[in-house]
Amino acid sequence: MLPKNFNSLSEKDKIIYNKHKTSNPNYFEGKQEFYNRISYNIEKYKNLNSKYFTFYDLSELLSVNEKNEQFFFDHVHYTHASREIISERIFKDLQKILSKN
Repeated sequence: MLPKNFNSLSEKDKIIYNKHKTSNPNYFEGKQEFYNRISYNIEKYKNLNSKYFTFYDLSELLSVNEKNEQFFFDHVHYTHASREIISERIFKDLQKILSKN
């Protein structure tokens, strides 16, 4: 749940976001800054990917919400629907890796 993804949140997730932002006004801006720094470093060190090590950035996985599903129970915890999307992606990525060996 980041400020840059606010428009793609479901209506229920927007309520959670706004409620938490009211009680902790700087939380999401700090979280966005942290995300930006981590993203910069992931991009910077992407060349370290090798046969034995690969970075996987799943941070944009929930940024598209075509079904307007609720992805968050609160400002940090995922719902069943979002956990399913994340686990399916990880499973597919692992299948690709394991099928090569």
